[in-house]
Amino acid sequence: MADENDDGQGYQPERWVFGGSRASKGRRVHAWVPPGATAEDELWFPVIGGGKSIGGVYEVHVRRSGEKVSMQEGVTFIGRGEDTALILELEVRHREAETYLSMRQAERNAGRMSELDAALAPLERLMAKAPPMQRDALLVLVLRRLANAR
Repeated sequence: MADENDDGQGYQPERWVFGGSRASKGRRVHAWVPPGATAEDELWFPVIGGGKSIGGVYEVHVRRSGEKVSMQEGVTFIGRGEDTALILELEVRHREAETYLSMRQAERNAGRMSELDAALAPLERLMAKAPPMQRDALLVLVLRRLANAR
């Protein structure tokens, strides 16, 4: 017997609390807390859109198959959650994950910057400030010095 809320694909509307970002295998995922669950019971899903409010209650469409839970894209904001202890825990976990993900990104960015990039950075800043004629003169000077380097 089909449920009247079933969308024909087995997805049911439920009201879940958005828990913010988490890090899984170095990548960002979103945490969601189903009705009646605690922060320890949060479920992680791939990032779907942005701009959600941590601790906000959203109508989501989920499908359950045994232990597996799937969430459809397209969530609707209902309002702010009322469980302040849950929201506080979710915010702490979100900030921990964002800090970790930011550090990972900074590490990757640092690995991309080579010694040559570091050496050229002051010249690039100088060239950006110089008028066109001075840029040409500076370029000629740099090329001559590099060509005559021993």
